[in-house]
Amino acid sequence: MKIIVATRDLDFGVGNQVRYLLSMLDEDEFVKKVFVIAPRKLEGYSNKIIFEIVENKGKFFVTKVPYFAYKCNSIIKRTLKSEHYDLIHTHYPIKFYGINIPIVFTVHSSHLEMSMKKTKSYIYNLANVFHRLFIGYEEDLMDSSRKVIFVNQNLMKKIILNNQNLQTKSIYLPNMVDTKKFKILKKDEKIIIKKSLGFKENDKIILYVGRLDPFKGSLVLANTIKKINNPQLKLMVIGDGHLIKKIIQFPFVRYQGIISNEELYKYYNIADLFVLPSYYETFGLVAIESILCGCNFLLRENFLPLEIEEKNLFISDENLENSINKTIKINPPKNKELIKQIKKEFDAPLVYSKIRKVYEEIKNAGNQD
Repeated sequence: MKIIVATRDLDFGVGNQVRYLLSMLDEDEFVKKVFVIAPRKLEGYSNKIIFEIVENKGKFFVTKVPYFAYKCNSIIKRTLKSEHYDLIHTHYPIKFYGINIPIVFTVHSSHLEMSMKKTKSYIYNLANVFHRLFIGYEEDLMDSSRKVIFVNQNLMKKIILNNQNLQTKSIYLPNMVDTKKFKILKKDEKIIIKKSLGFKENDKIILYVGRLDPFKGSLVLANTIKKINNPQLKLMVIGDGHLIKKIIQFPFVRYQGIISNEELYKYYNIADLFVLPSYYETFGLVAIESILCGCNFLLRENFLPLEIEEKNLFISDENLENSINKTIKINPPKNKELIKQIKKEFDAPLVYSKIRKVYEEIKNAGNQD
């Protein structure tokens, strides 16, 4: 089987999922070739994984979405003129006019749902205007896809309610996580890592992992820690984005840049508290990873496909300070049942086996035609 994979992210939540997928495809003898359209080339794969680079245009989704959508279309049409592929698996909305092979669309987020979110943030509400403009991109793609994969069951229900034609082609498959890599380290290992990163023994580390933009709430988190005014509190930030200059100005911030997925578990393990202050998430993969590594954690809402206790939710910006003060004192966190559930439902080989079944069904249907 030969597959085209399209993504405009290789670094954050969606990017990590694409990396997992590519690793599995590379090992799978059923798959003979993978043509990847992405913002850069990744190393470490066999020669059956081929990359074509489409750089992101601009800092914001307002320019990234349409550029990637139309650029991918022209690359795929050009590629299919000279070589046969069995299907396209895209992780972002793309304009697929003039393309006649099956499409699998994994919905990691939705312009429709984003456009309905209301917050006190002027920038966020302004962005909602553009999200409404791009709803047509994802609706057209879902209508023309052979299979639509949702990583969030609630989102799938909302989308189907809005478009009943998607009922028979939609499927829920959660994001993948490497449950062997993301694990709890021994105490002496944690001490060594903490010291190597320049933290003092009595420092209390709050961890943020993700894009540095207003929608992710990173600046809200930094301002809240400033308000708490505890010299022991340090905010360890992993990620990138246009708010980086504002974030690193806080004296308690320890900025680590972008950390590879292979090393990320070390940072979770030394954190006293992981905070996901996003205004919107469809899955919250970084929170899942933090739980596997034994972190205390706080979420704005329960974005996870798990049952979360109220003590792990702060709901609003005004509640964040109080929640941090309470939750950071819980030691050790009791996440045993959550960890069992994550290993049972989200382990990468398990989820990939279900994606592979989708590919096989499409391949077999094509042979019958």
